[in-house]
Amino acid sequence: MKSFAGSNGNRPGVLMPGFPLVGSRYFQEVAPGVAQDRAEHLSNTHTIETPLRTFDNCLFVAETSPLIPGDVSFKAYAPGVGLVLDDILSLVDRGWRWPN
Repeated sequence: MKSFAGSNGNRPGVLMPGFPLVGSRYFQEVAPGVAQDRAEHLSNTHTIETPLRTFDNCLFVAETSPLIPGDVSFKAYAPGVGLVLDDILSLVDRGWRWPN
């Protein structure tokens, strides 16, 4: 049985604050015993090189969960683009071409 926000005591999480401050910490999911993902903003000036191109001023985020102690996932979000790095996966195409 699936458990959704608002059922079984689960609360919706915030995907990402509108103004990402370095050091910010928040829950992404609050479903006790099912999903309790947390995020911490490590940098908002990170440079990420992907097969598509290099992205500057990326938000670099560490994600953890008390359900999997010691496991850390790293993600990077580029301004105006979104997710460009998810651990070892990186952006290779946006589905459209950059204007000349």
